[in-house]
Amino acid sequence: ANKTDIKKNSDIMKSRRVSLVMSASHIATQTEKIAAVDFAVSALRLPARLLSKRKKERKKEEEEKEEEE
Repeated sequence: ANKTDIKKNSDIMKSRRVSLVMSASHIATQTEKIAAVDFAVSALRLPARLLSKRKKERKKEEEEKEEEE
């Protein structure tokens, strides 16, 4: 009985270890995906930010020109 219990326990430990490794790698791929999405989103937002910055600068320039006249 003891031998089978020990074997059962080691099997449980093995399967737990496998599932831990699986979930760890799953988490890794998830974070990689999230990072990729974040990167893509920020890459998409960056030009928009630059554009709005340029628009603001243009507005300022136009206002300054109007003030000069």
